[in-house]
Amino acid sequence: KLFCLTYAGGTSKFFQGLSAELPNTIECIGIDYAGHGVRHKEPLYSSFNEMVQDISNQINRNLSFNDRIALLGYSMGSLVAYEIIAKNLLEIKPEKLFVAAHNAPSISSINKSYSTMTDEEFVEFILNFGGIDEVFLKNRRFWPIYLPPIKNDYRLLEQYDFDQEKRILNLGGGVFYSEEDTPYADIEPWKKVFSENPPIYKFKGSHFFLKKYENLIANIIAEAFI
Repeated sequence: KLFCLTYAGGTSKFFQGLSAELPNTIECIGIDYAGHGVRHKEPLYSSFNEMVQDISNQINRNLSFNDRIALLGYSMGSLVAYEIIAKNLLEIKPEKLFVAAHNAPSISSINKSYSTMTDEEFVEFILNFGGIDEVFLKNRRFWPIYLPPIKNDYRLLEQYDFDQEKRILNLGGGVFYSEEDTPYADIEPWKKVFSENPPIYKFKGSHFFLKKYENLIANIIAEAFI
């Protein structure tokens, strides 16, 4: 089972294409954050740690005896996945961690209080990532519904504080990134949190490069499970 944690403001639907590319031997399970996707009626998290604990619980509910599992974190989901494993919150130890589109935990990514921007400033900011549904973002009628979950996710990211004494993860995996999105200098330190030096895969494109390379990334993940 491959448990997939998405980006700030995203939903589990982001991984549908990847799921279709994976072999039948790997079950791709996208997990929605509270207040997002199929869980949109649930209250938003008040803290980053609350999010980590809740997603751990969601994963544990999907585990069966003798499951082989791995985690894939995309953007914000990379930090959530890392924290879940570092804190040993799962009932089954993951074999692999794949992270994508986010700098290493030791590199601060939030240098500005994005969550306190005006709606106009925030919309302009997230449009720069590309891949966002501009129909909703450019129609102010949708802002009261669409923006609060995304802004709250950025508020949670602003809370994140990497513990320099954090345990190194005793597993392997892989790191996916695009230089156009995140410079290699901010990606390379991911190696320091894995006991097994993870390969780093470079792609081209915006923050949402996964959508262009779903087949290739699915193949990399599948081969890692052999």
